[in-house]
Amino acid sequence: MFRLQLRLPQAKRRMRKESHKPVRTCLGCMKQDAKAAMVRIVTREEKVVPDPEAKLPGRGGNLHPRTECLDAFVASKAREFRSLGRRIERETRRELVKAVAHRLAEEGRVEYNRYI
Repeated sequence: MFRLQLRLPQAKRRMRKESHKPVRTCLGCMKQDAKAAMVRIVTREEKVVPDPEAKLPGRGGNLHPRTECLDAFVASKAREFRSLGRRIERETRRELVKAVAHRLAEEGRVEYNRYI
């Protein structure tokens, strides 16, 4: 017997997007951007800590490494940050922004003196 095989052209078989990059929303400015362009913060044991390598487990959120976004995150009137699954008091946000800014200043990405 004959077998009939229908094969799609090679271009049609590969439908995967090779240029896809993960997108996240900044907790400061609420704009979407590439995951690689942001700094991750994560909830760990009832504390929120920076996650510069983006490898810690747990619920996380992202911030642009810009002073405008860091300031907007501190000044936010949001009662709860859904991505982190918890409420963060303003003083805790200030401490978190100091830690993030210190880390970014070491990398030369943001002016740290503003947050001392």
